[in-house]
Amino acid sequence: MRRRDVTNGNSVAAFDVQPDGSLKNQRQFVVLPSGNGDGMTVDSQGRLYVTASPAVHVAAPDGKLLGSIPAPYGLITTAFAGQDKKTPVCRGQPDRPGEAAARLRLLDSDGCSGA
Repeated sequence: MRRRDVTNGNSVAAFDVQPDGSLKNQRQFVVLPSGNGDGMTVDSQGRLYVTASPAVHVAAPDGKLLGSIPAPYGLITTAFAGQDKKTPVCRGQPDRPGEAAARLRLLDSDGCSGA
C-alpha cells in the first residue's frame, strides 16, 4: 500500500492511499525537532527529507528521525537534482533584506551524510 505524507505543524502526518485514491488511517509519521514542516522529498532509499526552520530533517521509511542538516537560513522546499537525481538541494530565503533567494546544495550524491 502506498503512503502519502503531509506536513502538520511540527510533525508530518502519514495516510494510506486507497485503490480509489482516497486517504485513510491518518497518523503521526515523525515529529520535527524545530519549526513547522514545509517542503518534502523522498530519496531512492525511502528516506523523507523535510524543510523546517533553518534545517532539513531526515526520517527513515519507518518514521524514525535520523538527524537534521543545518542551513544558514530558513528553507522552504527541497528536491533531488543533478543528472542522477541524487544531489539534494534546497530553496530558501536568506534573512538579510535585499539578498536574493538562493539554492543551497546540502550534500554529496552519497545521500544523507551526518544524518
